[in-house]
Amino acid sequence: MRVVAALGGNALLRRGQARTAENQGENAHQACKALAPVALEHELVIAHGNGPQVGLLALQGAAYPDVQTYPLDVLGAQTEDVDAVYTGWGTPEQAPIRQTSPAELSASQFASGSMGPKVRAACWFVERTGGRAAIGSIHETAALVRGEAGTIVWPESAEAETTAGRSVR
Repeated sequence: MRVVAALGGNALLRRGQARTAENQGENAHQACKALAPVALEHELVIAHGNGPQVGLLALQGAAYPDVQTYPLDVLGAQTEDVDAVYTGWGTPEQAPIRQTSPAELSASQFASGSMGPKVRAACWFVERTGGRAAIGSIHETAALVRGEAGTIVWPESAEAETTAGRSVR
């Protein structure tokens, strides 16, 4: 499979860390260790950025309809701080969304400075390509690619039954 991983702000600099080159270098090293198993089994493309940047390859395909979209099998958005997309974030009702569709995910609101761009890029990718997208912890990248961790966004045709507003498989 061809897998795109975009390393953005949360992967390179954790919340509360001093903004030093040393910290970013160590975090990049840790990210590479997490991505190495994926590279052994798949064609891995590493880019800088995250939500909007991850979706850029898919957006370029829409901007140029005469050109075939990029042949990506899985779109991944990894973050350092959160292991999945959550409903009710920061409330007692907080719950991870494990399996979902673009329609279900788009029906909820997510912060524009954190999860929002990742969710929009994942939904856009799945809707336009029919592929799947994964959002989760960089430390679980291999499991994300296998669909075993994080939030997996599937095409509408693969959507499962819904329980309590969340798709389950």
